[in-house]
Amino acid sequence: MLLGLVVAGYASAGRLASAGRPPHVHELITADAALLGWWSGGRSPVVWLQSLGYEPGVVRWWDVLACLVYASHFVAVMVVPLGLYLWDRDLALGYVRMWLVLALVGVAVYLLYPAAPPWWAARAGLIPAVSRISTHGWQGLNLPGVAELISSGQGASNPIGAMPSLHAGAALLAAVFFAPLIRRRWWPLLLLYPVSMALTLMYTGEHWFVDILAGWAAVPMAYALVAWWDRLVPAKHDAPLSAT
Repeated sequence: MLLGLVVAGYASAGRLASAGRPPHVHELITADAALLGWWSGGRSPVVWLQSLGYEPGVVRWWDVLACLVYASHFVAVMVVPLGLYLWDRDLALGYVRMWLVLALVGVAVYLLYPAAPPWWAARAGLIPAVSRISTHGWQGLNLPGVAELISSGQGASNPIGAMPSLHAGAALLAAVFFAPLIRRRWWPLLLLYPVSMALTLMYTGEHWFVDILAGWAAVPMAYALVAWWDRLVPAKHDAPLSAT
């Protein structure tokens, strides 16, 4: 049921884009410069990061790292639950349920607040040149087929689904979910994942910093919704028994 709601909501948000509803973008540009302008010299951090590290036609080690971090999202969403299922079914179902609720929160925001990503803003001439380079590094690994596969998926995706960033949200969710299962000395390494995903999303032109903050904020919302549902459902089942 949750998966159906996520898919239906995502399709509806995509129809809003095709219907010509103008996406939000100007306030995102302003917010990014205000939040991280001290770091990026007053410019959008996305523009600044690409100006530092990206050169068309040249693949550097950080481009390869960025493409791997970006693609790890799909591993975290699809492969990790399968591995968890083989280890602990209840743990796997808990992880999947958390992710689906997180995605449902994202879809709700897409419908209420359609927002354009940095690469879209650059194509519209609203910011200096920013390329969509989340698949750029695959050339350095001699895996152009993977780049084509991801690019085709991006082409079919909702172009106004930038806010919140589910890539950022899913990365933080994975870190928070698995933190209690490992020793504390490994927590800094685990938390490095959402941080590296955030930098990757900005560098590759996929998301604004405020999209990332919204994705992170959606994680405690998902936890709260799941906790609320867990309290609600047993109460419904227990009501007839208490009446007798």
